Amino acid sequence: MNIVKLIKIIDTLINTPRIGWIQRGVSQSCAESVSDHIFTVSLLIVYFIEKFKVKNIDVGKILKMALIHDLQESLIGNVSGDVRRVIDWNDIEIQFFKKLELSNELNTLFKEYRFSESLEGILVNIFDKLSTLIRACIYHKQKYDVKDLIEYYSKRSRELNMKLASLNDEVASNVDSIINEVLEWCLSSD
Repeated sequence: MNIVKLIKIIDTLINTPRIGWIQRGVSQSCAESVSDHIFTVSLLIVYFIEKFKVKNIDVGKILKMALIHDLQESLIGNVSGDVRRVIDWNDIEIQFFKKLELSNELNTLFKEYRFSESLEGILVNIFDKLSTLIRACIYHKQKYDVKDLIEYYSKRSRELNMKLASLNDEVASNVDSIINEVLEWCLSSD
């Protein structure tokens, strides 16, 4: 890949709103973009690593995963959850990710993330869901009807964290404390 192609990917992601927010009445000018989401996931992971000083996480690997986890959306857009649930979305994303012509390492990391094949892959998946939960909470506080997403993404975060617990109970416990803090803030009246 050359720099011009990367610039086009970045520009597309900056200008691609996440469709779930549009479907719930958030204006396109206010809706979180795919790049906003990628940034939030990445910062949540940095926060987690700094707060808990987890020793057995490959920091370079997890940050690369976080930064690339939605790059394929520069080619296919942000597709609603309804569509993702009726087709084999993982395989489609992997095919489009390959079309980006990135390194073999990044293709491998993307698959590892997409199928939660490692501690880092599971964590990126959890923080991907947690990022969406946080944005749903923000929109909820702005009076948008997103309670269904708050319920769904808190449930998915916890389900993935149970999978994480089978690999590393201490890390899962730390993640659980973050999920609890987010939900406490989300459901508060501030």
